[in-house]
Parts: sequence; C-alpha cells; structure tokens
Amino acid sequence: MSNETELQKIFLDTVKTPYPVYAAGTKEGDAYSFIANSWLNHDPRSQYPVMTADALIVDLVKLTNPTPPAQPPPPPSIDPAAFKTVRDELISEYENVIPVASFFFQGDTCITDTFLSGSSRLDIVINYVAMGGATGTLDIFGIFNMVLSWIGKLAGPDSAIAILFFQTLFNIIKMFQKTPGTITGVATQLKVLADKTWETALQQNDQMRSAILSDWGKTRRTEALLNQGKLQWPTDLGQIVKAAGDGYELSCWQALLPVRYIIEFSYYFVHSCDSINYAACPSVWCNNSKVFWLKAGYFYWWNPPNSDGMNRLWNYLKVSKADVFNSQNGWKFNSDVGVWNQPDCVPHCG
Repeated sequence: MSNETELQKIFLDTVKTPYPVYAAGTKEGDAYSFIANSWLNHDPRSQYPVMTADALIVDLVKLTNPTPPAQPPPPPSIDPAAFKTVRDELISEYENVIPVASFFFQGDTCITDTFLSGSSRLDIVINYVAMGGATGTLDIFGIFNMVLSWIGKLAGPDSAIAILFFQTLFNIIKMFQKTPGTITGVATQLKVLADKTWETALQQNDQMRSAILSDWGKTRRTEALLNQGKLQWPTDLGQIVKAAGDGYELSCWQALLPVRYIIEFSYYFVHSCDSINYAACPSVWCNNSKVFWLKAGYFYWWNPPNSDGMNRLWNYLKVSKADVFNSQNGWKFNSDVGVWNQPDCVPHCG
C-alpha cells in the first residue's frame, strides 16, 4: 500500500475516535477546565486543528513545567489524581499533535512556494514564445497528464501531499474546454488553472489537517506514519520546489510552443548531421540525415523560436530533442515536409 493511500484511508475513514471525554462536573472535567482556563488560556482540543506547531509547543512547555511561578497550582477543589490523569493525557495528546500539525503546515509552505515558482516559470515561457500573436488551439485535457506529472514531483513518488491535488484537479480541468485563441489567451487559461489548483490544494490541506487533528484516533495513526518515516518532507523544501517548478515550466512549454510553431523536416539534407551548427540554430535537430526544425506556421521556411528560449529548454530543463521533434512524451506538434535538396536547406546552420 502506498503512503498516499495510507494517509488517504485515515482521512476518509468514517469511524470517529474522540479525545477522552471529561464531562463537566466530574473530577476530570474540573481538572480539564482548570488547565484550559488557568494554564493554557484556551480549550486545547478545539484549537488542535488551527494552531501552529510553534504555538502548540508553547502549550506543551506549560503542561510539562507546572511548578510555580510558571503555572498556578491547582486549588484544593481539584482532585490531585484526576488532575494528574488529565495533565498526563494532554501531554500525550500534544506530543502526537505537534508533529502532525508541523507536517501539514510544511505542506502549506511547499504548496505556496511551488505556486509562486510555477507562476514565474509560466511568465518565462510566455516571454520566449508569445511573439506575433499567433493563434492556435489548446486542448486542456491534453496537458492534464503533464500537470499531474508536475504535481507528482512535489515530494517524490511517495508524497502524501500529492493526493490533495489528485482528488480535485480533474474537476477543475473539466471546467475548461478545447479553446482556440492567442498565445496570451492560452497562457491566461494556464494561469487560471494554476491559481485554482493552488487554492484548492491549500483548502484540501487545511481540510485534511482539520479532519485528522480533530480526531484522536486519526491523529495517532498519522503520527505513527510519521514515526515510521512514511510521511516526511525533505530537509530542503527548495529541492522539491525546484523540481515542481521545472516540471511545471516543462508543461507550459509543451502547451504553448506547439500553439505557435510546427515542425518542418526534410529527407534531402545532403550534409552529415555533424555539419549542423547547433550553437547558431538551437531549434534544429538532425538524425540519420533527416533534418527537423521548428518554424512559425506553414507559410514560412525559416522563422524559428527564440534561441535563448530553446537553449533554456535543452540546457536548463534537459529536454530531449528526440522527444520534441518526434512529438512524444508530452510533446505534440503539427508537421510539414520540406522538399529542398540544397546544401543549406536549413539556413545558417550548416
């Protein structure tokens, strides 16, 4: 069973396990009220789902350091045995709640940082691709798997947080249709999709945190997964933010570049592939004397994408030219067959 499935099973479990009940008017109830009102200044159990890990730690210090003047001693009306029972129980609860709350608040940080990184990456792609207001069609369902691939990189293949996206993303994407428009219009749809995904992920993360920390059984089961090392974030969240940013930028390239550019290819290149000057022509690929290049539309012979953008694709994102020019692994271009039989059939490149 995968870690996502284990956490999802806890989250969706309909069996409720409440925290031990200390009824008003009982010895334990009086002890609980005293601790809540005189030591913590709030009802702890109602605050577990919303308090930060730091705030919870402050409470735990108060519970574990009861010696005056740190905390007022219980009055004679509080039964000592009941007081010890309730205090020990709350200490146990806090020790379970704190790591679980910390896990979900780290999720908030990762989701937000990843969204900010993805938003800036989309702007980078738009700057490179959106030239001339070319029209095209974006099939939002066609990039569904690419977006899911990006999301899956949030914390690796065993990330619990990934399910927060998977559960609702398809419903979000269904709101979009296959829509023709300019590059800017397509990019706007991607921005809306990213915004909704981010907002939904935060909401889902908060809902999951609230559902688990409101239930004593779910909290202990989740904390057990943490202790077993099955739910954990990398020590450097920047690593997964970069991985997610790279994946999202790639999905933006795959969505936007084919809107403006098509692939031209020719079987009649008379030189060897080694003669191609790729530094001058990063939008060209030669394989077995078959030459491919990107151009802006069928009515052009040579109108390539921005060279800096293509170099970023190959050198920074480490995209395979074979994938791009063979329209595979997430890439899908229209193509045009060239018939030129000239030594320089790919201008300025050989």
